[in-house]
Amino acid sequence: MKNRKIKVALFGPYPPPYGGVSIHVQRLKNLLFEKNIQCMIYDTTQFLCKNGKSDDTYIKKWPEILFFSEGIVHIHNSGLNLFKIFFLSNLLTIKENKIIITYHSLRDDIENQNWFKKKLLKLYLIHISHFIVANQKIKEKLIKLGVKTEKITVLPSFLPPKILKKDFEYIPSDILDFIKNHKPIISANASRIEFFENEDLYGIDMCIDLCINLKKKYPQIGFIFCLPSIGDNDYFAKMKNKITKNHIDNNFIFIPEQRQFCPIIMRSDIFVRPTNTDGDAVSLRESLYYKIPSVASDVIPRPKGANVFRNRDIGDFTLKVEKILENYGNYKKELENLEIDNNFAEIRDIYEKFL
Repeated sequence: MKNRKIKVALFGPYPPPYGGVSIHVQRLKNLLFEKNIQCMIYDTTQFLCKNGKSDDTYIKKWPEILFFSEGIVHIHNSGLNLFKIFFLSNLLTIKENKIIITYHSLRDDIENQNWFKKKLLKLYLIHISHFIVANQKIKEKLIKLGVKTEKITVLPSFLPPKILKKDFEYIPSDILDFIKNHKPIISANASRIEFFENEDLYGIDMCIDLCINLKKKYPQIGFIFCLPSIGDNDYFAKMKNKITKNHIDNNFIFIPEQRQFCPIIMRSDIFVRPTNTDGDAVSLRESLYYKIPSVASDVIPRPKGANVFRNRDIGDFTLKVEKILENYGNYKKELENLEIDNNFAEIRDIYEKFL
């Protein structure tokens, strides 16, 4: 099939705000354009207006999706989102569209959903043409809802970044000075402050504890935490107070702004991902792509090249990071020949299969 015949509507968040899913949608759009595949964006972070976003020529108003027909509608989810599935499956299948859903994460407890919601989910999920899921755990949850195995493809969300000169120029001078005056530099990120099972989902608290522990041996340590959207101002204030109480104000900084994270990763010595649950961390794969040694929690199977620690175990977390710092050259060398899969070809193959 000729590429020009493929028509795709991407339905999901588009940056800003910056997060794993929105970055994936942006990169997927760019790769589709490079292959001359028609693509439109329906941004779920806004409703009726374009809101002045970058690349807004391709961002359509939601009602316009009602006129989209005979194409691929690719929905990007980070939860079951029953309303979204109901809305799109009813309105778009009658237009002879094929609907594909990517689950970048799925924290919903399938077993404890009420009977009515399970029934509705099973009823509408059978109308979805195909599912792309970030890991095996998500696949198993969908199977419990009656989705056939052959309709599910496990595919990490990573797509290779293209970093432009302007992305580096957007890094504020005070952050560049911070990087210049501290060593080693450790970075982490979160889309916003969230909690899972009453714990800090992205492990901001653990990053602060890590910085406190490492400062004893590395007094010039610098920790950069990118947080595009704060989300919970009370908890943020609590973490800022913890930083001050432990005398690491000069070592630990937040970037609470909408910025590309890749330029920060590229200037880091180590990237850490202390999440207490996860889908497939795009930022972790980005760090490996740029050959930056990384440490992540063991809540899901992590990609080859990542170093793992026991979830919520600050002692093990500190130990794994110290081990890398003490043998940094060896860890960097191990990453030299590491290949990171580009999953765009498989996504395009799925599109072509249904047209």
